[in-house]
Amino acid sequence: MKNPNGSGGQAMALMPGMRRAAASKNEHAEARFPGGRVRARLCSGSEGQAIVEFALVMPVLLMLLTAIFMFSIATYNAISLQTAVGQGVQVMATGQNIVDDPCGNATTVIDTATTLNSSLITIKFYANGSLVTAGAGGSCAGLTTGTEVTVTATYPCSLAIYNFARSCQLTASESEPVP
Repeated sequence: MKNPNGSGGQAMALMPGMRRAAASKNEHAEARFPGGRVRARLCSGSEGQAIVEFALVMPVLLMLLTAIFMFSIATYNAISLQTAVGQGVQVMATGQNIVDDPCGNATTVIDTATTLNSSLITIKFYANGSLVTAGAGGSCAGLTTGTEVTVTATYPCSLAIYNFARSCQLTASESEPVP
């Protein structure tokens, strides 16, 4: 085959590439390479592989993401409870000369200092390691200097990830001596 511009050799060398290009337009076609090897079919049954992999991996990723969110919420609640208990023990320790109950004042501070549901917070007061009762005129009033006051609070939490429900109990405790 002669090329009008005199480059007959180049035209013949381009023919195998043109056959490959023509064969690749039809995705089910097979083309022969110059060495006689047959190229594999482009359509080898892998069209849905990405969708299947996505369907298998996505639930695991969503579960992991939900677990991270639930753990973050529980950690935030624990920090919030610890901060509120710290404020409450300060009020209790510095309120020994108050006529009303320092334990009641500490309870009010803990309930208002946190974003948690105050009806679910359980608070216990200790003076020198023994449990004291709250209420006007109770043993919580009239704390003497040097008494070690401790406030302990618990709050329920849930680490429910889809149908795998796990409950937990957050606990915060702070101690401070009465000045």
